[in-house]
Amino acid sequence: MCDTLNSTMKKQQLIDFVSKLDAEDTCEILAYLLKSAPDTRLHFLCGKIASGKSTLANKLAQRPRTILISEDEWLSTLFSQQITDLSHYIEKSRLIKNVLEAHIVKLVQAGNTVVMDFPANTPAQRSWLKSLADLANVAYVFHILEVDSNECERRLAVRNQVGDNPFKTSEAQFDLITQHFSYPSSEEQLICRYEK
Repeated sequence: MCDTLNSTMKKQQLIDFVSKLDAEDTCEILAYLLKSAPDTRLHFLCGKIASGKSTLANKLAQRPRTILISEDEWLSTLFSQQITDLSHYIEKSRLIKNVLEAHIVKLVQAGNTVVMDFPANTPAQRSWLKSLADLANVAYVFHILEVDSNECERRLAVRNQVGDNPFKTSEAQFDLITQHFSYPSSEEQLICRYEK
């Protein structure tokens, strides 16, 4: 049934076609259209700590049929007292990714856009995120936030005071994590959108 929709149809032909459908065929077509909606995609975010990734993620998540999945929310809910250094973060982040991977793919395949507020700040992180798009067979966009370290540190100080992030990051932690940060290279062959 749905293969018929892939052929080019004039408006009147489509109206005639749809008017002859029974309820089961109509439901099948609607499910197909929702799954294959052209706006369905995965959004990923690359930027240093306090560069505005979560702010952009929340903005993107305001669109219809869009779901936001925040690593910080999962980590703070499940492991808030267990993450005291970078190795703990890496371990717990891996656990969350393992649990969520199949779920995220199913959400996208069901026709939802998913905004991943997970850092895409290393080649390994970006590779995992792109693998989700590959598994779901859906388009993706890597949003790159190019904000210099001094501005990020200024924003981080404000964020730590306000307390609107479940984790407080010290200057020493910022410096350590920033040492591992990289923007995507051309060798990674990613579709990137540079944000201002």
